[in-house]
Amino acid sequence: MLLKGLYGMLRDAGYEIEIADHSADAVQRVLKSAYKALIMDSEPFGLSLDNAVSIVKSIRPDMPVVIIGEAPYSADVVSVKEPIDLEDFKHAIHEIENMAVSKH
Repeated sequence: MLLKGLYGMLRDAGYEIEIADHSADAVQRVLKSAYKALIMDSEPFGLSLDNAVSIVKSIRPDMPVVIIGEAPYSADVVSVKEPIDLEDFKHAIHEIENMAVSKH
């Protein structure tokens, strides 16, 4: 999984991170807790990427979603393509922070 490789960088930057091994588990966690964003691998196990994003956006339409390893996905999802450029990834995270600030 691409995302697990980014865990340390996010943690070192001061973010609280939880990792779910399956996209269905990630969706359940999002529905139960107040996460600021969902960052998903482009090749999830179990529930498809399309279904996971659709479920999250139907329940929490304002939740930022970042897809790692995917070409541009859709207008309401931030995508970071492979090979992952750490600067692109940091830009995506910064974009999420700006989204969260502008909505309050």
